[in-house]
Amino acid sequence: MAKIGFVAGERATDLVMKDLFSNRTDLEVTYKPYTLDRMIRDLTVSGIQLQELKSILIIDYAFKDEEGRGLEQKVAEQLVEIQDLMVTNMLNTKLYIVTQNSDLYDKLRGDVNGMSGTYYHGTQILLVKKNYKIDTIMSILNGERDNQGLYNKEALRQRTEEDRLEKEKDEEIERRKNLDDAIREMDKNTPTTSMTDLDYIDTHKRKVNEEDKKREQERLEKEKSKKEKRKKVEVEEPEKTPLKVNIQDGDTDTYSGEEREVEVEDELQELFNNINKGNGVNGGKLRTDSGVISFVGANDAGTSGMVANVADMYMMEKKKVLVIDMDFQKRMQTQYFKQYDQNASKQKGSTRSLIDAIQGYGVEESAVDFTDYLSVLSISKDEHVEDELVYALSGGIETLLIEAKEVYDIVLIDIPNKYFEEYLESLDEVDKNIFVVENKFYKVENFIEGFLHPMLEENEEVMSEFISKSNIVLNKFRRGMHDLDGYEINREYLRRELNKVGYPYDRIGVAGEIPFYEDWETQFFKGIRYVWLDDIALGVYRRVFDKVVV
Repeated sequence: MAKIGFVAGERATDLVMKDLFSNRTDLEVTYKPYTLDRMIRDLTVSGIQLQELKSILIIDYAFKDEEGRGLEQKVAEQLVEIQDLMVTNMLNTKLYIVTQNSDLYDKLRGDVNGMSGTYYHGTQILLVKKNYKIDTIMSILNGERDNQGLYNKEALRQRTEEDRLEKEKDEEIERRKNLDDAIREMDKNTPTTSMTDLDYIDTHKRKVNEEDKKREQERLEKEKSKKEKRKKVEVEEPEKTPLKVNIQDGDTDTYSGEEREVEVEDELQELFNNINKGNGVNGGKLRTDSGVISFVGANDAGTSGMVANVADMYMMEKKKVLVIDMDFQKRMQTQYFKQYDQNASKQKGSTRSLIDAIQGYGVEESAVDFTDYLSVLSISKDEHVEDELVYALSGGIETLLIEAKEVYDIVLIDIPNKYFEEYLESLDEVDKNIFVVENKFYKVENFIEGFLHPMLEENEEVMSEFISKSNIVLNKFRRGMHDLDGYEINREYLRRELNKVGYPYDRIGVAGEIPFYEDWETQFFKGIRYVWLDDIALGVYRRVFDKVVV
């Protein structure tokens, strides 16, 4: 039985529910906040209770109790706020808004205070001209009228594109599995001729001392393999469309614009190697940077993608870079650095490198290498870890950072905001922090007032010090985004607002703006970064991080 939410106002909710759902065996209403204000309150506190819902139906009885002029504007603002909160809580629940009010429908057709009336990807807004009938409501809840009213066309386009790319990826994986028996055997949980951590985890009868011995053997084999010349085996591949990337020409400060196709993991690794050739491109500040930079962002602000782009930017400057992926649940850096598992299987690191480094097996020995200048500490998607790992990470991160600073020029930490408070006490070794947020009024307001300020009140001394060494970057920047008073939200606006709030927020630097890229899925699905494809994007990153004093 599908679970749904239903909102129809104080007076009508129970009455309409009885007419619509009393005899239904396929639908169960488990969430009824009655009013839009209560739904906003529930989403602001926590969206967990809505995750199990298939859909939420709001009919305009929910706001017919309202009185006064400007009703449509007020309700439109409430509905957009609900959509924004559903995005913030990363929900996938469908939101059906059914109304007989054509003025409200027209308002939601455009922007409401700078935000789209169909901001949430699952929004469906339908105008019903006649009385609500049971058959009409049921057809809406069954999805039969999807995309017939107002809906998020961009989300539909992206979902279609994601489905297409996912299908192509699955077909490619299936094709490559059929190459020979060795590839087909890779998915089986049996020991291979080349020992990896995966073998130890799947072999449950091994004793602890045997596991330690084999870890030591793996470390020794890795050191040996680094000293030997790696032979490149050329595999004939089908003809592919070339891709233009920023590859430096020798010792000069220019880019060749060389055309290279990047799709399969071996070729992606080769591109990493070629991008890394040369002696740096920018000079000046970036070439002299060293230290630990942490990144903490609002939900959906693109924080992990920024970390990957910044890592490549510093790699191009011939800085030895380590990326630490502290988001052990999503493990986004293994998505951006797609050769993670492949390189670990080639004795270039450990599939559970973050755990091994925390447990004292050595940062450099555990990290998965991509080039001589770029390594990643994360956890393979195939590895199962418990939530309790956060406590182990918070207890060991300070020692890990001290060790990492001795080996690497630049250490970049991708910190999920969900566990930031747990890690805060262990971030003394961080030299500079980057707060990442979109230039949307609700996003900025929620990040400062709803995320940073409660932690400042609870742990003022530690949080004040952390804030004082922080910069804010407006990521996914779009022109024309305004606050409630009509001021455009950009770096100058943010500087003024932080100064108005006062200490310690006035000590936060505003590093700049990184534009929104329409083809963002390229770097997510194919592992190809903005800074490879577009020298303008690379220049934007350089200018922003020129302002971050490390």
